[in-house]
Amino acid sequence: MFAFGFLGSIAIATGQSCNITPESGKTYVAGFCIELINICNELPAPPPGESGLPGDCFVEKRVEDPASII
Repeated sequence: MFAFGFLGSIAIATGQSCNITPESGKTYVAGFCIELINICNELPAPPPGESGLPGDCFVEKRVEDPASII
């Protein structure tokens, strides 16, 4: 029971809703949906030279502005 609670807390912290619709001007990466809790988690980047795994949902990739870090 504890393991499922821990898994859920990680998914909520790192994922987004499975129902996200891509919008123009934003960057997305493939993800896999955990339907039980409606969370889409980003798939790992493929090794160089290999194609990535097909995803069943999208995760918005947040790009940090280097100027905002200073």
